[in-house]
Amino acid sequence: MANGESVMEDGLASDVGEQEESSVQEESTVQEESTVQASGSAEPEAVEHEITMISFRGDSFLQDDQVQEKGIGALVKKKLEDQQIDMQVRDYSMYQAGSMAQLRLAGVDETAIEGYLKRHTDNENNMELSVYETKVRAAEDMNLERDDQEAIPVICMGYYGGWYNDPEELIKQIQDILGTYAQQEKYLVAGLYPSVDVDKELYKTKMEEAWGDHYLQLDDEIDHSPSKNEGREDIAAAVFKKLQNLGYLPTGE
Repeated sequence: MANGESVMEDGLASDVGEQEESSVQEESTVQEESTVQASGSAEPEAVEHEITMISFRGDSFLQDDQVQEKGIGALVKKKLEDQQIDMQVRDYSMYQAGSMAQLRLAGVDETAIEGYLKRHTDNENNMELSVYETKVRAAEDMNLERDDQEAIPVICMGYYGGWYNDPEELIKQIQDILGTYAQQEKYLVAGLYPSVDVDKELYKTKMEEAWGDHYLQLDDEIDHSPSKNEGREDIAAAVFKKLQNLGYLPTGE
């Protein structure tokens, strides 16, 4: 609606003139403000947050009370120190635990765990199931405290089962754990052919399709059983090299 419709004719020119003067003043003010903003402090450039921790989750292949001293995380920490790379390491890996127990340890929502359990116990495929498919280690038997949410996750899980022999389900479970971290751009998924009967070619293909360059098939890298010290040394060396190749490790001092 025009502003002058209810104004007397002999007063119209005066009102329009006042509006024009006001408009010029407003335009000048806007230009001045724009100039001040343009010449003032610019938006700060985004600075990439430096990640100073690596977090291991999954299978330890070592008794729980020995993990912090002799586990894969400890071996990688030693390599970091040898290269004078200042990064912390947290090792939350578990001994002889199904993948669903590792979900619980990471704090994945219980409804997701219950969904996996229901699929397994319904057992529509009539599979012969191990205890890892139908039972989950109780929360009270775990230390659920964690301070690794800002870390680079390294996940190697599923060796003992807990994913219904379905690589697609294992991939989803790994994604569930990744979702508990604050950043999900930098991570490593390491696969080891499971102790359960599974199509190895299908397993590897599915994992590579899901994780791309973030995936490491450990069976191609190690010469010893992971239950032996030499096997864990092999795994630590392969993981360290892959983290370097992905550009996740800073240059040593």
